Amino acid sequence: MKVEKLNKYQQYLNEIAAWHYNEWHSLYPGSTINDFIRDLQDSLSEDTVPDTWVLIDEQEVIGSASILKQDMTTNTSLSPWLANVFVKPERRGKGLGKFIITAVMNEAKKKGLSVLYLFTENQSQFYKKLGWEIIKQEKYHKINVSVMSVNLREYI
Repeated sequence: MKVEKLNKYQQYLNEIAAWHYNEWHSLYPGSTINDFIRDLQDSLSEDTVPDTWVLIDEQEVIGSASILKQDMTTNTSLSPWLANVFVKPERRGKGLGKFIITAVMNEAKKKGLSVLYLFTENQSQFYKKLGWEIIKQEKYHKINVSVMSVNLREYI
């Protein structure tokens, strides 16, 4: 199992965009699959933000996570954001989400980032176990979400 930058696995970009679209399009009203594809294409540069990583098991891509400049139309003063955390449904419940999130947090810290934000509908307890804290709760496109942060300077 390894975590690699998406730019090494661009042949999977459309498949990953479809995962993201199917999982989260309700949080981004008006967005199309092509918007999700463009967002991933934007993360193929060598910049720290945006960037996307994939979780690889042998030669199969089974998950993803990104760091984005913005992930919400609200809370625009907060940046950067952990986003696109996804593990294929049939591979969930085996610690793979924690594995990729931890890897991305370590990469962000190595690149000099000191804080990350995220929002989640129903996974705040999972993120709390990884050192994240709820900073606010709000309705986002009619969905209750928790906005969370992690101080990477305190993260090992």
